[in-house]
Amino acid sequence: MPNGGSDNCGNCFYNKAQSEIGRAFDRCTDHEQFVKASLCTIRNTNIPDPFYTYCRNFYPQGRGGQPKHPTAVGAIHALGLNHQRIPWNGVYPPMLVDNIKCAVCGASSHSGIRVETVHGRFETFCSNEHYVGWLFRPKNNGSLPDSE
Repeated sequence: MPNGGSDNCGNCFYNKAQSEIGRAFDRCTDHEQFVKASLCTIRNTNIPDPFYTYCRNFYPQGRGGQPKHPTAVGAIHALGLNHQRIPWNGVYPPMLVDNIKCAVCGASSHSGIRVETVHGRFETFCSNEHYVGWLFRPKNNGSLPDSE
């Protein structure tokens, strides 16, 4: 089981891979095939790391019955530094990377967070706090995070 908990997209009813392939670990299905097929059917969003991706819509596979809330609630989250959950930048997942220079404070760090923007650029951050602060920073035009 991933260190981030069992309430992940890989175990969710809304993951298209669940219905097309089946439970990756229970049926010894090819993990790579499962990951490639992972798509959130609520958000119509590819999930590149389903066993370390989370949202408030999690509905355990095998629970029985149909989910009651099939509309997206809140942001998609990934595991950030120190296994803390951090929100995606819209449809762009944050990724843990090595050797970065922080876009907020300018510090160099051996480990950090990297995320794509709607403009096709990548930004890097030395901490979860700097990433989340950047994501929800006030904009001159009052708009939402970078991808929205």
